[in-house]
Amino acid sequence: MSLAKEMLTIRMRHWDRLLQGRTVGVVDIDDGLRRLAADSGFQERIAYILLRSCAELLADGSESTRKHMQAALMHWFGASNLSSLENSDSRRSADLDSVVDVAKRKLTWREAMERVGANPEDYSAKGRLLKRLRETCERTWAERFGESIGNPFRGGPDAER
Repeated sequence: MSLAKEMLTIRMRHWDRLLQGRTVGVVDIDDGLRRLAADSGFQERIAYILLRSCAELLADGSESTRKHMQAALMHWFGASNLSSLENSDSRRSADLDSVVDVAKRKLTWREAMERVGANPEDYSAKGRLLKRLRETCERTWAERFGESIGNPFRGGPDAER
């Protein structure tokens, strides 16, 4: 199995657990991905840091932060093209039922917030969460790779402008 495919499989298993509302320890993520990320390209490192940072916010954040993070994951995975995993070998080998289920639902931010029991009218929560997630990603990148990442976590369709 290629390094990229191995990392994707490990990451998707962790994302699936997070989408089920289960705790994923950053130590578990580090054990499976840190060494691989150090030997991989820039995009794989970013994917590792993003997963680790989301898991950290879900584990260590306030109840409100955890709800907003869970809603964000549902919303983002729903906006992804991961529903194509439904009948794939990757899904069967990694048991990604929650990822595929969430991807098929295509929840809006409002719907995701309702599902986790948060105020569906609180659109500012998304901005606050993104700010906190970017800060966590940037800090974690510096801790893990000993250098500043610059601004790759500042872009994207949901970034504050």
